[in-house]
Amino acid sequence: MALCKKEPVRIGLSATQKPLERIAAFLGGLTKDPQTNRFSQRPVKIVNCGQRKLLDLGVISPTPDFSNLPDASVWSQVIDKLYELISQHKTTLVFVNIRAQAEKIARQLNEKHRKENEDFDGVIALAHHGSISREIRYDIEARLKSGQIPAVIATASLELGIDIGSIDLVIQLESPKTVSAALQRVGRSGHLLKATSKGRIIPLYQSDLDDAVAITKCMLAGDIEETHIPENCLDVLSQQIVAEVALQEWPRLALYNLFKQSYCYRHLNENTFNRVVEMLAGQYADLDLRALLP
Repeated sequence: MALCKKEPVRIGLSATQKPLERIAAFLGGLTKDPQTNRFSQRPVKIVNCGQRKLLDLGVISPTPDFSNLPDASVWSQVIDKLYELISQHKTTLVFVNIRAQAEKIARQLNEKHRKENEDFDGVIALAHHGSISREIRYDIEARLKSGQIPAVIATASLELGIDIGSIDLVIQLESPKTVSAALQRVGRSGHLLKATSKGRIIPLYQSDLDDAVAITKCMLAGDIEETHIPENCLDVLSQQIVAEVALQEWPRLALYNLFKQSYCYRHLNENTFNRVVEMLAGQYADLDLRALLP
């Protein structure tokens, strides 16, 4: 906002945030009255359409009995189930919680497909995660969007609004642990307003099955977790102070008032701000900083 010549228009859009009043306050931040020097909440209009996405959800256990697994591993059944689901759909997005799993599952799916189709020498699935270069990620997204590959195995790198075209099915391998994350991911399927989002959760162990069922019930009921916004994070504050003064000189009070306009620092007192500035200036280089900042 400090870089804008006039007040910018703030627009926030989400289907997985609660309560809306808190999110609106975070979006709007605060404004300072130059005459009274008082801060007040910037007004934000909340538009709640009240429309819920059509969902086709299910929990699929890869094995009928987690206590009796061949070789004490569920992975062979998981790969078989994934391969079956991918084969039944044109485009499938599989979410995993660990990057190493994305690479492993993509490799095993490709190996299985080659065994089933001796003349096939390509790939049916590719891994997508934050450790892959941006250029390669863009290429994977383009290949999925154009239909060159039927499946992508991804971490949260494909959770949000990246344009990857039409997705028939989203599979969550292991419970995503939160309803909001599950809705974000399943929402990549049937991305049109009136389309049905189709998702399946495949648990990896017995207790994970319980979590998956509970999360699925909450998704169908629209019962998402409350959003908690961190406040007065002094480590982040110190980074932002350095970033601001690296570009231009700031009077101390003006910089403090700038940060006070953020919802996250609306309760930041001037004494604490001054101590962070003094710390960055090296005043406490030889002291235990934990005793200085409340």
